[in-house]
Amino acid sequence: MKKLVFFALCSALFTVSSVHGQTGTGDPLVGTFSNKQAGLGLSVSPPQDGLYKGFFDYQGTRYPFTGFKLLGMLSGEYTFEGNAIAFSLAKVGGVYYVTSEGVSIDVERTSASPAAAAETKSTASVAQASNQAPGAIGARVGDPSSGFSFQLPASWTQTQENGSYIIKKAGLNAQIGLAPHNYSSLEEIRRNVFDIQDTESNTFLRATVAAYGANSLFIRYDGQSQGQSIVIEMVSMVSPHGGGVSVVGSGAQTDYSTQITTAIKTIANSVQFQKPQVSPLAQQWKQRVSGKQLLFLQTGNGSSDKITIDLCPSGRFEYYSNSSYMSGGFSQFSYAGQDANSGTWKIVARGTQPVLQLFFDSGTLQEYPLSARQAANEIGLNGQRYFIQPTSNCP
Repeated sequence: MKKLVFFALCSALFTVSSVHGQTGTGDPLVGTFSNKQAGLGLSVSPPQDGLYKGFFDYQGTRYPFTGFKLLGMLSGEYTFEGNAIAFSLAKVGGVYYVTSEGVSIDVERTSASPAAAAETKSTASVAQASNQAPGAIGARVGDPSSGFSFQLPASWTQTQENGSYIIKKAGLNAQIGLAPHNYSSLEEIRRNVFDIQDTESNTFLRATVAAYGANSLFIRYDGQSQGQSIVIEMVSMVSPHGGGVSVVGSGAQTDYSTQITTAIKTIANSVQFQKPQVSPLAQQWKQRVSGKQLLFLQTGNGSSDKITIDLCPSGRFEYYSNSSYMSGGFSQFSYAGQDANSGTWKIVARGTQPVLQLFFDSGTLQEYPLSARQAANEIGLNGQRYFIQPTSNCP
C-alpha cells in the first residue's frame, strides 16, 4: 500500500559517498555529521545520565532521537510516521556510518560540537490560516459509529465510499473528500506533513501547514504529479473523543480556484463531533477478532497471494502481503512483491453490517465489510475468505 510520504529516512535511495570522517577530540560520537549528497545531517549532544540526545535533519525536516552507547557505538531511536525506528552511529576503520533498517551510509564528522537547536527549520511553514467561510446550508450528513457529522454547501452532493465521503459539484472539475483519521493530536498530524519528492512517480510537492482555529490545521501541497501541476488542500481536525476527520480538496492547478478552498472551509467549519456509538454487533465482532490473525491465501494460474492482518488487543494492527506470479509458455517472466504496514483498527456497525476499519500510519483508511462463514475458523472480508487464528505478532 503506497504511502502519502514517498521517502523514508536512511532508505535505499541514499547514495553512499566516499568521504571519510574527521578525527575529533573528546567523545567521538558527539558532534555534527553529514552526507551532503543524501541531504542528511545528524547532531549528537554530549550524554546526560548515560543518554545521548540529538536530531536528524533530512530534506529540511527534523527527527529528534534518544540513544545510548553500546559496544562503542551510538544505538538510538527516532520516530517516523508514528513508528519508532532504530538506528546506530559507529566509527569503523576511520569512517563513520549511520545504519537504519538494514541500510548503511557513511557520513562526515563536520564538527566536534552539536548543532544549535535553531540552525535548521522545517520546510513546513507554520502560520495562521483564516477560517472564515460562508455557512453550509445543505443537508447534514453523519456517521454515528465514527462520531462526526457535517453539512454540505449549497448545490454540492455526496456519496460514501470505503468509509470516506466524496463531495462534488456539477460543472466543477475538482472534488472534495472527507475521511476519518485516527491521529491523536495536532502535533501528530503536523509531524506527518512533508515535502514529497518521488522521482519514480515524477511527483514533487511542497507542503505548508498553518493553524486553523483551535483544533485544526490547514495544509496545502503545491507542485507536480506525473508531470501535471496540481494543488491539494485540506483541513485536518481532531475530535475530543479521539481521532478526527480531514476535509481534502484536490485538482489540476489550472482548474483549482478559491471556490474549492471556500467549500473545504465551509464543510470543515460545519463538522460536529460526538462520542462514537458502539453497537452490540460491533462489540461482538471486536471480541471475536481481537488478538487474532486474519489470513488470506490464494493460488492459481501461476499466481500466489498471501495477506495477514494481525489485530492486537491494544488497538494496533500489523498488515503484510506477499504476491508472486510466474508465466509459462515461450515468453516467461516472473513477479514478486510484498508490502508491510501498521496502524490502528476498530470495528463499526452500519445498520446490520459490521465493518473492520484499518487506519494505516501513513494516513490511509481501508474498510472491510465483515461476514460470517460456515466454518468456525473462517470469516469473510469484502466477501473473500480469511482464516482466523491466534496471533503471536502482538506485544
